[in-house]
Formats: sequence, structure tokens, C-alpha cells
Amino acid sequence: MSARHESAAPTSALPRPAATSAVERGLLALGVEPALLDAVLGDLAEERAERTARDGALSATLWFAGETTRTAPHLALATVRHLARHDRGRLARIVGVAALGSLGIAAVIQLRDRPPARIASAMGPYVILNSRHAVRLPVSVRDDRGRPLDSAAVRFAWLSGVPLRMNTHGDVTCSRAGDARVQATLDGLTTALLVRCRPVDELLAGDLDIVEGDPPSTLPMMALDARGRRVELLAGRMTFDDSSVATFVNGSVVPRAAGSTLLEISIGDERARVGVHVHARAASIDALRDAHTGIAVPVRLPSGGTLRLPLPRGTYQLWVREGDETRPIRLAVLDARCGPGDAPLRLVCNSRGESSLVLYRSPGAGSDGDAQAELLARRVPDSQRLRLTQLPDSAYRSR
Repeated sequence: MSARHESAAPTSALPRPAATSAVERGLLALGVEPALLDAVLGDLAEERAERTARDGALSATLWFAGETTRTAPHLALATVRHLARHDRGRLARIVGVAALGSLGIAAVIQLRDRPPARIASAMGPYVILNSRHAVRLPVSVRDDRGRPLDSAAVRFAWLSGVPLRMNTHGDVTCSRAGDARVQATLDGLTTALLVRCRPVDELLAGDLDIVEGDPPSTLPMMALDARGRRVELLAGRMTFDDSSVATFVNGSVVPRAAGSTLLEISIGDERARVGVHVHARAASIDALRDAHTGIAVPVRLPSGGTLRLPLPRGTYQLWVREGDETRPIRLAVLDARCGPGDAPLRLVCNSRGESSLVLYRSPGAGSDGDAQAELLARRVPDSQRLRLTQLPDSAYRSR
């Protein structure tokens, strides 16, 4: 009986797959030694290969990802210990990168959008609409920390008050004056907004003359509805061509430097452009000879007093800005080339260098003390000269 000898078929070791796991790539990038990584994950890699053959690649990959993730903290700790003994500089770099990464993650967490906590009018306690065309309701959305959120997804619906033509996106058309309440909704948050319709059909505005150092001045402007009634509630945009001359703050014009600029007023569907002139303070009327802007000259007169001033060559608009209306100082001009200006109590003179201004105060006007005022003068460009009314050569014309 012969012994039967069976030799086992030769088997080859299953090779460890290349490091394709995100955890493996991350650990290698952080400085984990490949040998250490292979020692720790070697058994897992072999079992992964066996599971691939037995259960399929997807099942094996999912198992391997879970095991390497579970092993990663222990592997990182072993790496820190290894580098602490052999390469402290590299360890410091790794710690720095990890710290920066942690800060970045923390920043992303802090900056990510939070749920909306408040919806409000972007204009204040209510929304003012002066247009007869569709206007989107301006709203602001903020989270519980007060940070702004995107308002594009807010949806709107009419609740009560004057009827409005509107869609769910908040495009509102005011057909007549009145107040309405509108509901704004975003992600379950609901707010009622007050919408005040005040259509403007005509906008009247005039030029403004102010002096350097003046307090904020009200713009001479009036908005009217279709029946000619004044509209008091206004919301619009004021744009200066040159904001270094003047600016608009809290509804008033604030002078910044001597000069002239145009101001564009936009309210509802109406537009207007007016001039804003900031006069430089001057000691005498002679400053007009070289002035490129308007000037303001102080004037002081007793009761019954007069003051005669030579007017330099050129075309000027002239008037007196009263310091005390109970003691008025009036302006008169002895010249044939002067006429009424573009506002009451103003004159326009085309002087040939021989004209004279006369400032006077009537006897008995107000108290006996001196009256103070300012003579304002502004050069009129050739392209903007007003039509002059011819006056008799020998006549004083008070304005």
C-alpha cells in the first residue's frame, strides 16, 4: 500500500491595494510615515482584498473606510510620538497646519447661514411707495445674531387696507394713496409690514444757495399728487454730481466746500435736477473779480444807513440774506443793465465795470441798533445768463 502524498497548490500573497482611502491620503499628507501606516493598516488591507473577492468591491470598500476611520486617531497619536523623538520641526509644521485647518472649519461653522429670525422693512418702521409703477418691496432678513440673510426667497401676500396689485415676489403697484398691511413669509417666519402708498405725479424743486459753514439746509422742493395736493411722505434718492461741494444727510443739504454742483432728485417716477451753490465767505465785494464761485460778504447798517459798493465787470445774481427780518436791509442797483433775478428780492446785473450796488436800511425799520446781513453774489455763466429787463438809467430799483 503506497502512501499517497498530496501537495498543496502554491498560493501567492494577496497584494495590499494602493492607498485610495481619503483617510489614508489625509494621514500621509499630514506626515504619517508610510511604513507605520502600512504596519497598522496592513492587516486591514489584506482583509479588504479577501472581502473584495468574496463580497464585492463596494462592500469591501465601505468596510475598509469604516475601519480606517476608527483607527485614524490611534495612528495619529503614534505618529506624534514618533515625530517627537525624531523630527520635532516636522511635528511643529503638522501641528500648525492642523491648527489652521481647525480655525478654518470653525470659521465656516460660524459663517454658515442660520435660520431667519427677523423680517423687516429696509426703510424703517414702514415702506413708502411714491411710484405708480410696480416696485419690489424693500425688506431685510436677519438671523438671531443680527447678520443679514438673502431676502430673495421671501414671499408676500396682501392682508388688509387699501387694495394693492402685487405678486408673491413683492412687486407692488400703488394705484391710489392709502395704507395697507402685507404679510412677508420665509421658512415658516411670518411678519406683517405696513405699506404706505403715496403716489407722486409732479416734482417741483429749485436751486439752493448756501454759505460755507452754514448748518444743514432744507432743499426747496415740493411733491404733488394728481390733484395738485402736497405729498408729505417721500422716499427717494439724492445724487450729487460733485459730493465734495455738498452732501445730503438726514433729509438736509450740508455744505462741504465752496463751489457749485448739480443735484439729481429721484422720487417715485419723477426726476428733477437742480443746482446747489456753496458761497465762499469774503471780506468785500472785490472778491468777485477772481472768484470762480459765489461769495458772501457781511453787511452791517444802522437805521437809515446806506452802503455803496462798486460791482466788478461781469454778469452776477445778487441778493441780501437777512440776519434779522425785523430789521431788513434792502438792495438797489443804479444801472441800465439790471433786472429781476430768478427768485423774489434778487437782481441780475450785467455790469460793464461801472455799476454800483446800494444797500440801505429804511429809517425806523425795527430797533435803533445796527442790523446785520450778508450780501450774496454769484457769477452767472454766459451759457446760463438770464434774460434781463432794461431799467431806466437814473432809477433806483429796490428788490
